Amino acid sequence: MVTASHHRCPTLFYTSQVRLLCRTKSSNSTPILGLSTSPAPTGSSGGPAMVSVPSCANYCLFLPSRVPHSYLDNKAFQNLPKYAKTWHGKLEPFEITNSYSLFRTMTGVGGRPEIIVEGHPSDRAAADGWRTYEFLYKPGNVSDMPAVVAPHQPRLDWQMWFAALGNYQNNPWFLHLVYRLLQGEPDVLELLSQRNPPFPAHGSPPMYIRATLYHYHFTNQKDCAGSKKKCNWWKREKKAEYLPALALTDKSFVDYLKQAKLITNEKSKPFRADNWLAKFVMWSRDTIGQPEGFNFTFSMFCSAILAMFLNRAIF
Repeated sequence: MVTASHHRCPTLFYTSQVRLLCRTKSSNSTPILGLSTSPAPTGSSGGPAMVSVPSCANYCLFLPSRVPHSYLDNKAFQNLPKYAKTWHGKLEPFEITNSYSLFRTMTGVGGRPEIIVEGHPSDRAAADGWRTYEFLYKPGNVSDMPAVVAPHQPRLDWQMWFAALGNYQNNPWFLHLVYRLLQGEPDVLELLSQRNPPFPAHGSPPMYIRATLYHYHFTNQKDCAGSKKKCNWWKREKKAEYLPALALTDKSFVDYLKQAKLITNEKSKPFRADNWLAKFVMWSRDTIGQPEGFNFTFSMFCSAILAMFLNRAIF
C-alpha cells in the first residue's frame, strides 16, 4: 500500500498511484503486489480467485476510506452505511486511511470572515470620522474586485484571514500591528495598500485604532437586479467588535506588548535581503509605485519572454 502525507496533495492522487501499481507489471513480467490483470492460464483452478480476492481487498480498503472523506459534508456522512463507520473505527488505530489535506474542512460557509481595521485622527474618538486601512489583497472595500494572488503569497493578508477565524487574544502579532500603525511606522505601512492611504507615512498617525469583524459574500444577479448603479463585488454584514479602540496612551495595551516581548527599547531594523534581486525589486517599487504581486510577477515573466524573443531575432 502506498501512503503519503503531504499538505496539499489530495488523496485521489495517491489512490490513482496505487491503482496504477496494481495494474502494472514490472520489466521481468512479475506482477507488482502479486496482482495481475492478464487472464489466468487455461485450466488453472485459481482463475476466479485471482479476480475475486483483489476485488474484495480493494472494496475492504475503499469503503472505510470513504468515512474520513465524508467529514466534509454532514449529509454524505449520514448516508454512509453503519458497518462502514464501524469498520473505519476498528481500522483507524492502524492509520490505513486518512483524509490528507492541510485544510480538510474549509471555512467560508456563512460568509468569509474579514477584519476591518480603522483609525481615528482625533484624541476623542467619535462615532464618525473613522478611516479604513485597505490591504493589498484581502477583501475590504466592497466595490474592489478580488485580486489575483498566485503565484505570490501575501503573508500579512494571509495571517489576517487566520486572525479573523479567532480573536486578538490568540493573535498577539495583530496587537503589534496595531501598535505600529498607531506609531505610523513607514515599514509597516508599506505592507498595506498605498492607494488613498487613510494616514500617509509622512503625515500624522491615528490617535485610535479599532477593528470590526465582518462577513463578506459575493454579490449575485438578484442583488444587482433593477439597480442602475454599478454593482459592488461584495456585500458584507457586521458581526462583532473584534478589537476595541486602542491608543498609545493605553498602559495595559503597551505593557502587554512589552511582556510578550513584541516591543523592546532597542530600535529594530526591518530585514532586507542584500542581493541583486531584492535591490531590483525595491528599485522597481520605488520607481513605479506599489504593484500587486501578480501584476509584478506577470510583468517580469513577459519581460523575460520578450528578452528571449529579441535575443533570437537579433542574434
